[in-house]
Amino acid sequence: MKQFNIEDYVQNPNRKVVTRDGHSVRIICTDRISDYPVVALVSGEYSEDLISYTNDGKVYTNLEDDYDLFFAPESKTKKVGWMNVCKYGDDQHFSLVGGVIHPTREQAMTERPDYVVGTIQIKWEEK
Repeated sequence: MKQFNIEDYVQNPNRKVVTRDGHSVRIICTDRISDYPVVALVSGEYSEDLISYTNDGKVYTNLEDDYDLFFAPESKTKKVGWMNVCKYGDDQHFSLVGGVIHPTREQAMTERPDYVVGTIQIKWEEK
């Protein structure tokens, strides 16, 4: 996770903010007249706590705290593809044909050699 800073937040206020220990955060304002200009609501078990922060999202200027602010990791793009599987010597071992990931099951089926025993769906995430 990237440490919160007021400049990045003001440029993209829709970016999700969380605490160091993963609590959800709603930024109320970033221009409070104080050494702690960021005011936020931090989700707790039964309610939200109102907490003020420094420009860099710290509860205390010289200490780390579980409630320090961070930008949540950017969501990853979920991908799906299809691969053909063949036997590798016996009925116990299998391999993927050519390492090719097809965008659709139909394409994988039309491009599968005679020795293919099945077509499988795979899923992965990309940044």
